Amino acid sequence: MNIRYGISNCVAARCRLVSDMMMGAKVPGGSLHADYWNTWHQRLLNRLVALRLN
Repeated sequence: MNIRYGISNCVAARCRLVSDMMMGAKVPGGSLHADYWNTWHQRLLNRLVALRLN
């Protein structure tokens, strides 16, 4: 996954991501945090996994 921020020089701008502080990133913008929400109908998801992935 590639993510591009609108700031061209985060070191000079002294910007940081919240996850930088939690993860102890040495370079500003050097970490990333993401969340995943499972919004599938669970029975359908289980069926697709069983038929296609296993």
